[in-house]
Parts: sequence; C-alpha cells; structure tokens
Amino acid sequence: MRDRVQERSDDELHAGVVARDDSSLAEIYDRYGAAVFSVALRVVGDRDHAQDVAQEVFLALWRAPQNYVRERGTLGTWLMSAAHHRAVDVVRREEAVHRRVDRAGREAIIAERESDQAEPVHESAWLNWQSRAVRAALAELTPTQREALLLAYYGGLTQQEISEQTKVPLGTIKTRTRAALAKLRDVLDASAVTDLSPRLRSQS
Repeated sequence: MRDRVQERSDDELHAGVVARDDSSLAEIYDRYGAAVFSVALRVVGDRDHAQDVAQEVFLALWRAPQNYVRERGTLGTWLMSAAHHRAVDVVRREEAVHRRVDRAGREAIIAERESDQAEPVHESAWLNWQSRAVRAALAELTPTQREALLLAYYGGLTQQEISEQTKVPLGTIKTRTRAALAKLRDVLDASAVTDLSPRLRSQS
C-alpha cells in the first residue's frame, strides 16, 4: 500500500501561490472550493452565479496573494469571507439589473403607446399584439439576458458599450446575447411573431 503524501499546510500552499506555483492554487481549491461555493450559493441562490463567485475568489487569490494576511485569520476564513463579499456584490448588481430593465420596459411601453396613436387602426392593433408578444417573450429571459437585449434595442448600444456600462466582460455579454436571441426567437416563433428588429438580429 502506498503511503499517503503529506498534505501541505495552508501557509505552505499560500507561499506556493506567492511563488506562482499553480499546483498550490489547485490544492487550495481542492481544499476549500466546496466551502467557498456553498457560501456563495447561500447568498446568491443561483448555482451559476455561485460558481462565478467561487472562480473569482480563487482568481483573486492567484492574482494578488498578498491580500491574504495570516495574522488576520486562516486562509479558509479569508476565502469564505471574500466569497461572501463578492456574492453580496452580485446580488446588488442583479437588483440594479432589475431596476434598469423595469425602467427600460416602462420607457418602451410609453414609446409604443405614442407610436400607436399615429398608426391606422388595423396596423395599431397588429403592433399592439406584436408588442405584447415581444414583452411576454422578454419575460422568459433571465434578468441579465433581458438587460443585454434592452440596452441594445432600446438603448442603441453596441455589445462593447453594453460591456463598459454594465462592467461585465465582453465575452460574457456576447454569450448572454446569443442565448437570449435564441430563446427569444423560440418564443416568438411559437407566437408567430418573427419580425425581429434589425438591431437585435445584428447582435447575434
């Protein structure tokens, strides 16, 4: 039977991270990854967001290991505290997303009503039905997906501008937009509304 390899202490692993030894970071993740994820999940209530938070915590340790000071507590406690703070930031950001989406939705409804007043009756009825279908389809998206589409459609922003405004990486914005458009098309196809805006089509 093979002897078990002696586990390194937290201090030794932290020193390894300081020395840019990625195996030390991997061992820290194996040791504390589940606990960090659990803390994040309790706060954000969403597994995808919790996984993002956990990844950010360990990346932060890799990028700036000097931020952990042994005299202020154990490495595990520091990691879980960092996860809690980042998770709270995610919740606050999501609440801000909801506020922006709600505001954009209200502005869109007002604009639609003003436009309807200038349309012939039969066209107005069609556009009203189409607008309701689009709003119902938007409701099927996640808040972050809705934000990306609303900022593009009603805000007239490019994906790069959306990334800068929301402080979300451009790659994430592109992924959200593609997923949102795919979901939006599925819902609208089921409602027989397929005339997506050229701006929305250009985001795919």
